[in-house]
Amino acid sequence: MAEKAKNQETQVEEPTQGGAEQPQETPVVEQPQAETPAPQTQTAPGATVSETKQTPSVIAQTNQAKAAELRTKYAAQLDAIGNNMSEKIRFLNREGLSKGDISRVLQIQFQFVRNVVFNYDMKREKEARDAEAKRLADLAKAQAPASAS
Repeated sequence: MAEKAKNQETQVEEPTQGGAEQPQETPVVEQPQAETPAPQTQTAPGATVSETKQTPSVIAQTNQAKAAELRTKYAAQLDAIGNNMSEKIRFLNREGLSKGDISRVLQIQFQFVRNVVFNYDMKREKEARDAEAKRLADLAKAQAPASAS
């Protein structure tokens, strides 16, 4: 703050011709900052590991490598499914992959994966409710003649 005030005091406006203000260049002096070491965390007694910040490019490379690995792992099963993208999405969802991983493996939009998984989950919940209602109805029918006798 003091440096900013000092810069403002030393800046002198010079008159210009024609009354138009000209942009003034102010020299900016940067103070070299002391390099701070990366924070250290304890992972095991006596062992220290320096933390590294993951930049977006590092995260993208990691995601691409993970997608390639998963693509090779599930290649045979996905080829057997054929061209039905929704069925491939459902298969990978049943295998436990996250929506983001599925979209990276199949190289499709996340929103498409989300829609298919959401609709599939809703369909399974409805089928489970219908099956439970049918089971209760059958149970009630089986008990009704027994109580009438």
